[in-house]
Amino acid sequence: MENKDFVIERTFNASRELLFKVWTEQKHIEKWFAPKGLTVQYLKFELKPNGVAHYYMSSPDGHKMYGKVVYKEISPTTKITYLQHFSDEKGGITSHPMSSTWPKSILTTVLFNEESENKTKITLTWTPVDASKEEMEVFVKAIAGMTQGWNGTFESLDGYLNEHSF
Repeated sequence: MENKDFVIERTFNASRELLFKVWTEQKHIEKWFAPKGLTVQYLKFELKPNGVAHYYMSSPDGHKMYGKVVYKEISPTTKITYLQHFSDEKGGITSHPMSSTWPKSILTTVLFNEESENKTKITLTWTPVDASKEEMEVFVKAIAGMTQGWNGTFESLDGYLNEHSF
């Protein structure tokens, strides 16, 4: 099976500079970067090429799911790329906690495109890296769920932008 990317777009009532800021500063991203009902806490946050971000998401019942990001490219106000993995609490790369056949590595590309003054479109792309045929099939079958999850995360971002003055 050939690679099939997951792509989602959303336009926000905010400048490209502000969206980039809330996506790249720990004090902001911890306030919104999780699907609805979850919270995120960063244990490490090194925003630079080859820098690592290690985090966990918590559910209301206290369950934690760890993730690790290795930044590849950071182009201020326009683009961020990173490899995303599930991890253990020490930052070691692991399988998805609920699916051993989920791709081990996802290349994430986030583009910030200013459409007009204070209107910016974010385009997020997930591309499985070195995925087996079975991993690609699992990834493709999960696109509806990924869409729902990212829509919830974008709603959190929208709410964060609307509730704060920057």
